[in-house]
Amino acid sequence: MSRIEQVSQLVNADRLDELEDLWLATLAEDPADLDFFVGAARSLVDAKEKERAVFLLELVNEQLQEGGRWQDLLELLERAGLLYLEPAEVHRAAMSALQSLYADCPSLEGFIDRVGLRRAIEDTRKTWSKARRLRALMQFESGAYVWMKDKGPGRVVEVNLELESFKLELSGQKSLRVGFAAANKLLRPLDESHIERRKLEALETLLKLKQDDPGELLLIVLQSHEEPLVAADIRKALTGVVEDGEWTGWWAGARKHPQVLATSTKGRQTYRWAASEGHALEDIRQQFANSDTDQKLEILRKNADRHTELRNEMTAELRQIAQERLADRPEEALKIWYTLDKLGAANELPWSPATIAEEAQEPIALAANLVERSLRERFYKVCREVRSDWPILYRVALTREEDSRILTALANQLGAQSPEELALAIDDILGHPRRRPAAFVWLVETGESVVPLTGRNPLRIIRQILDALHQAEFSSFKGRLQKTFETGGGATHLFTRLTEEQAAQAAPAIQRSSLDEHLRDSLVRYLHVRFPSLDKNRATPLYATGASIEKRRRELRKLQQEEIPANRKAIEEARELGDLRENFEYKAARQRHEYLNARLAALNNDLSRVRILDADRINPSEARMGCRIDLCNADGATRSVTILGPWESDPDRQIVSYDSDLGQALLGKRPGDSVAVDDESWTLEAIVPWQ
Repeated sequence: MSRIEQVSQLVNADRLDELEDLWLATLAEDPADLDFFVGAARSLVDAKEKERAVFLLELVNEQLQEGGRWQDLLELLERAGLLYLEPAEVHRAAMSALQSLYADCPSLEGFIDRVGLRRAIEDTRKTWSKARRLRALMQFESGAYVWMKDKGPGRVVEVNLELESFKLELSGQKSLRVGFAAANKLLRPLDESHIERRKLEALETLLKLKQDDPGELLLIVLQSHEEPLVAADIRKALTGVVEDGEWTGWWAGARKHPQVLATSTKGRQTYRWAASEGHALEDIRQQFANSDTDQKLEILRKNADRHTELRNEMTAELRQIAQERLADRPEEALKIWYTLDKLGAANELPWSPATIAEEAQEPIALAANLVERSLRERFYKVCREVRSDWPILYRVALTREEDSRILTALANQLGAQSPEELALAIDDILGHPRRRPAAFVWLVETGESVVPLTGRNPLRIIRQILDALHQAEFSSFKGRLQKTFETGGGATHLFTRLTEEQAAQAAPAIQRSSLDEHLRDSLVRYLHVRFPSLDKNRATPLYATGASIEKRRRELRKLQQEEIPANRKAIEEARELGDLRENFEYKAARQRHEYLNARLAALNNDLSRVRILDADRINPSEARMGCRIDLCNADGATRSVTILGPWESDPDRQIVSYDSDLGQALLGKRPGDSVAVDDESWTLEAIVPWQ
């Protein structure tokens, strides 16, 4: 029963002497328990015992004065002053308390006059409104440390009552003034313990603390803020104390402080502090009790080394949960086992992952429910160790797994011990890419470094990749698929195996694809160089800017001086490994050799026919290569399109190639002419050189 409830019972039972005893006991224990004193006094007044209430409140008033507890006295006066004093007496007592509270502040009397606290002394409501304004201003007395919004920490160096402003000196900045009216919005007082004030007053002490007690320094930062902080906030707060090169080592030690608590919420790690180590342990116990299994595991991992008894409590509960989930949720039991195993606490469970792997009817479906990659990797390994049908399981996993690293590990194991199952898995992936999007992208990205695709139709695979670029199942993989067509990308080896007939079919498919224009151009030119009969326009000039030409020349030099010599060395090293018929490294290096030489030939061909676009020599009387065309439509919308060469094409920046559909539609047009863009009519407003 609370003390206020006791008061109600005693008043109702007319046992007022006992109430006085309770009052005096509370006064001796905590004279600032104003909730009790004010509540009890009001109960006495309601019971027609005002004289008793006045007597008891005067005792509290006297005790607070004798103890110099002026802030508590002001609160008592505001909450209950009119229960035992007349309005003028309340005003006089409040003035006395304020003058005692701010006895050492030279601006006090000026602020009292500024807020009009000596006027309307009978109006208690106004007295407290003025007192609050006074106390708000007194926070910024000369010498006070403050934090200014968007500016940082500083100090009040002058109070100007005539100008009604505070003069501030801010760390690393010029002094400035803030008006009285704006101070509460822009400034926040910093108490003596705040990290920002300590950085100004006692930086050397903080630097020593950084070395001697990292956790205590972290505690100061956390205690300086009401809300939990993320690591980035803590690092920012310690700017000038913990240097960038010291952060990792300092942070590793600091967060082990027994009063520091870490909490993960929606993937966001925050840190806060507890009043003591005991409070911290109790907080962790509460968190653990109110969390789901995944959260319990995270709490255990973060706090396993904090306290032996706490660790034992958490591991015991998790072992019980694991035992309960073994039959109906084995994936959860596995997660718990692996976590406990890292802590050396799994041996008390009467089963292991091997038990689950042996008895599971669908172990691959079980593995799919293990979100963490490392857990799936370990479980796949256990399956291989305890199940004779592991090759079949791995073949199924290859078609369902989405992590590239695990897919490579599965393929390597099958390739070494069961190549026939690997071949079946690859047939499944290539036969149904839309059902196996992650596996298909992985297969393309590996570029035969893991799974040789010799014997499979390269044209068919190229078409599958191009089709995937606009299929919904591959929406999250499009960037990765585009990269496979870049120099050295996983799909480039397919072009080295095309026959001339296949190349003739591949070229238009590439030109129609949604690949970036520079990739389409590069791949088609490669095919034309490799099969000259495909290139019907080899003598056609190629126009480009000076920057693009220099970029291609750098690429040519890199091929000649770095990549081709490195490839020759790789071929020699691979040849030394033995039988060339089964030597994958040799085959891969030879395919790379073909690609590099073809790329070299394509660059030489392009550079031999390139012509520079010179902005200074462009005649903007009509739309030409090297012009920027300003367009508008019937709704008043505007856009600008720049026509350059295929090497500069960047549709996102409204730069198109002169041989693109839009480029061809614009060439030759004059201001006032119309052109159709995306089935909409636009009018040419102006034409200027692109630079």
